[in-house]
Amino acid sequence: MLNVDEIEAELTKSKTAASVEAKVTVGTWIKAWNFCKHYWEKTKRFLSRLPIIGPIFDCKWDDHLAAFKETSFNVIFATMPIWLTAVIRYPYNLPQASTQNLFNEDIFFKLIIDGIGNGELYVLSTSILAPILFLTWLEPKPSAKKFPAKFSIGLSVIIVLIVSASSFAATKVNQNNMNQDYMLIISSVLALAALILRYLSTVYDKYLIVQNRPNPFNEGENELLAEVNIQRNAS
Repeated sequence: MLNVDEIEAELTKSKTAASVEAKVTVGTWIKAWNFCKHYWEKTKRFLSRLPIIGPIFDCKWDDHLAAFKETSFNVIFATMPIWLTAVIRYPYNLPQASTQNLFNEDIFFKLIIDGIGNGELYVLSTSILAPILFLTWLEPKPSAKKFPAKFSIGLSVIIVLIVSASSFAATKVNQNNMNQDYMLIISSVLALAALILRYLSTVYDKYLIVQNRPNPFNEGENELLAEVNIQRNAS
């Protein structure tokens, strides 16, 4: 039978073993975290060189949040003619006997498709992308940073604009012979591309605003130097 000293010795051994095991576990997690962090930084440096999407890895979460709010606000109002028309037409397209189910998603979805089936998404794409040209080709001050991915974003915007405008003109010139399903797919792809480009440009613009924000310490130094020069000239 174990005495008190032996029991205390066994408890001490078990506590020491548990402490060592905990330290080993924590050390393993720290090594794994540092390993993942190291290779993520290397991957991030590689991805940041990619055209169009590269600069997004330098943007902060605040930039994404501000861009998401602004883009969502613009898209909601830009698509108002489509979804508001569906809302207004919806009560007139319900079956007369439909009294229990007031919302029929099939009917509403069909009204949305009818609203974008005549090339309206081409117009939406051009209206979403038009402001980006001003952002990308605006020449900043000599001391300010330039717009990230300026050339690749600007070129992509011009291509989508030309394709969207040309496709919309083609639908109006030869609308009777156009494949409606094919036209819907093409216009949806262009609208999605326009939305992505608009979001990326807005994120980069928010990032650029923060980067080009004047440093208050530099402003204080400039004011101090200006006062010193004035005093020197006065003397």
